Amino acid sequence: PRNQMEDLGDNAVTASVYGIKNLKRIVPNLIRWNYLEGDDYKETKRLYAAAVEQFKQYIGHVIAYIGASYENPVTYDMEGSRFENVPVERQAEAVFFLNEYLFKSPLWLADPELIKYFSETSASEFVSIWQKSALDKLFEGKRLLNLVDNNYSLQSLLNDLEPGIFTELHSKTQADMYARNLQSLY
Repeated sequence: PRNQMEDLGDNAVTASVYGIKNLKRIVPNLIRWNYLEGDDYKETKRLYAAAVEQFKQYIGHVIAYIGASYENPVTYDMEGSRFENVPVERQAEAVFFLNEYLFKSPLWLADPELIKYFSETSASEFVSIWQKSALDKLFEGKRLLNLVDNNYSLQSLLNDLEPGIFTELHSKTQADMYARNLQSLY
């Protein structure tokens, strides 16, 4: 997780929060900022796709912390281990980020009023695709095996995911279609 493409800081969670704040300012203005009388929505579609890819990259940068190790450059004459587990707090912070920014459906990014101009895909389908992709990465075999030898255990991961995926159980509210889709995917 220290060597990620386009990662400029020492905390991908903090950087991704800032990035998403910027995307939340950009996405609602895509049509207005790209409006040209008589023009189609091709450029808006391209920019929207770029915003979605950026969002997915932020998610991927954060997932990289979970069940992972830092690689330390060491030589024979140096003390210390070449690999060390990402601290438990950083991994838990990554799961909290996912709960907050992905598993609480990012409707600001899948706004039906925006995507209706250039896509037949529904907002709920977009959100499900993003959430499924993240869940697939979280539960890939290598990551799960790494959690066996990690201070942040598989049980910790599941315990930390539960409040984000089953929010309605804790708040005693009814699940909307986005929450039901996420729970089914999980």
